[in-house]
Amino acid sequence: MRTGTYLVVGFLAAATWWLASRGSHSVSALYRRPPSPGYYFKDATLTETDDTGKINLTLLTRSAQQDSDTRLIQLHDINVEYQTQEDARWHLTADEGSMPTGANVLTLHGHVVMHALGGSAQGAVIRTDTLSLDRASLVASTTNAATIEWSPHQLTARGLRIDLTRKTLELENAVHGTFRR
Repeated sequence: MRTGTYLVVGFLAAATWWLASRGSHSVSALYRRPPSPGYYFKDATLTETDDTGKINLTLLTRSAQQDSDTRLIQLHDINVEYQTQEDARWHLTADEGSMPTGANVLTLHGHVVMHALGGSAQGAVIRTDTLSLDRASLVASTTNAATIEWSPHQLTARGLRIDLTRKTLELENAVHGTFRR
C-alpha cells in the first residue's frame, strides 16, 4: 500500500510539474501595460507664439500622428507660415514632415518649396527635396540639391544654409547660376 501511495504522489508531482511548465508566464508579463498610444489629428492647425504672444509659426497639415514608441510626430501635406522677428514672412510647403516631440527642428520632405513673402528676400523661392527648419536658431538648411530662384536670377547648389535672423544664404558646393542686370 505504501508503494501505491508513493506512485500516486509521484504521478501527481510529475503531472503538476508538467502542467506548470506548459505556457508559463511571469507575473510581470501578465500585467505589463501596452504602450500608450500617441495622438492623431486630421486637418490640424498648429500655432506657435513667441514670449510676447506674437504668432511666429502657423502649420497646417492634412494629418499629424505621433509614434508612441519614438515620440516622433509625422506630418502630411504641410503648409507653414513662418514669421521671423524682423517681420520677414516665409511660406513653406512640403509633402511630408517630421518633428521629435519637444524638439525645435521641423524636417520637411518631398517637393519642399520656401517662398519669401516679405522683408529683404521678398520674391525669392527655394526648392529642394528635404529642408530642416530649426525654429530656435531660425536656420533653414539642407544637404540635398536645391534651386534658388529670385527673378530673373537662378542658382543651383548641393547643400545650403539660410540664417533667417542674419539674412544670409550660404551655398555649400556644386554651385551654378545665372545673374543678369
